[in-house]
Amino acid sequence: SQDPSRSYAMHESQLASLVFQMAGSSDLVIVGHSMGGWLAMNLVLNIQRRLPIRKLTTIDPISPVLCRRLRNRACRQSPNDFSATQLSFISQQAKSWHNYYQTNTRAMHSSPINYAHNNTRLNIGHSRVDTDQNVWNDLLQAL
Repeated sequence: SQDPSRSYAMHESQLASLVFQMAGSSDLVIVGHSMGGWLAMNLVLNIQRRLPIRKLTTIDPISPVLCRRLRNRACRQSPNDFSATQLSFISQQAKSWHNYYQTNTRAMHSSPINYAHNNTRLNIGHSRVDTDQNVWNDLLQAL
């Protein structure tokens, strides 16, 4: 079977191309939940200073490359397939990076990311974070 990291790299490149076409020179607000949070972090790496990022919001980010089975330890922590250099770059690129995480869902949850500007623990399960009013208020303020 195909190496999942190569497959995701292809999608990240396509997503970055689409963002360049649509954004023009606008400041970006990038939001991602679960594996989309991981993808949002990779998007920042792919943009490589070409567009300003006003806000990055990761909501319980999980690595789809490392979390391939729910009992895997990688499904219970923030994505650790980013180097310190990459995380530092993401932190510098985003004017604001807010990471939300929860630990209520045993099989799948994230954790704080030291390089994020803010980390907030949610008291709700992984599949219910979209119902948290604080997350929505934060996102609406960014727009």
